Amino acid sequence: MRIKMILPLALLAVPITAVAMSFKYSFSAAAAPLALGSLSVVILLILLFREGFSRREQTSPETEATPAPYGGYLELAAWAIGLVLANLLLGMVIAFPLLIFVYLKVYRESWLLSIIMSIAVFLVFYLGFSRGLHMPLIRGIIF
Repeated sequence: MRIKMILPLALLAVPITAVAMSFKYSFSAAAAPLALGSLSVVILLILLFREGFSRREQTSPETEATPAPYGGYLELAAWAIGLVLANLLLGMVIAFPLLIFVYLKVYRESWLLSIIMSIAVFLVFYLGFSRGLHMPLIRGIIF
């Protein structure tokens, strides 16, 4: 088993538990855990599937770059702070699709994929959570 598969496998237990436990409650009480848990299970299964069938890249020790200390953590903190600020200023319905779009463009994904993913996230938040489940989402200062 690849080391990259251990974390998604371990994380898979949380949404599966949330989905299983949501069946004990009424639909209105179980809607959020059921929706979020199901979505998380699908995403983690896709990640596991992709990782299981991807070829491991062969790199020689001379070509491997040594990462800067705390480089990954600082980048993660910057994305998290950006998400919090975007939520406060723009609201969840706009902040999450915008974050997805910017993230995909920073990591050089195609325009088509970036736009489709952003629209999909917008539809999930707006139609799924806001309109469908009537969940109160964070409203931003600007919008």
